Amino acid sequence: MFFLHFQLNYTIIFVVPLILVTSVFVLGFGMILGTLNVFFRDIQLLWNTIIPAFFYFTPIAYTPDLVPESTRHLLKLNPFYYFVESFHDIFYRFKQPDGFNFLICSLLAVSAFAMGYTLFTKYKKGFISNI
Repeated sequence: MFFLHFQLNYTIIFVVPLILVTSVFVLGFGMILGTLNVFFRDIQLLWNTIIPAFFYFTPIAYTPDLVPESTRHLLKLNPFYYFVESFHDIFYRFKQPDGFNFLICSLLAVSAFAMGYTLFTKYKKGFISNI
């Protein structure tokens, strides 16, 4: 950070809640994929195929402004879009994350965790018999 002349400012404090929300989302999403993978072995192969597409479909290495206006709304269908945009707000635009984006991130995190926890607890008795 020193060599790149990165200047710290107050927006860095927003990283902590955003990391927590992102962690809850990833935990829930992981429980969903893990539970499905026990019963459907092709989930692992399918996920390994889909994950590179998610990388290019999420504006990580590019800004959404580079996407044509007519197809930009498709980016917002990707749940990872809102998390990445919030991190971009903090680290690249040096402003606090957009409140609407953070609300969407929080809703996605809570719903992914609720679905993952529900699936996991409902089907965990069948895990040992499917190994």
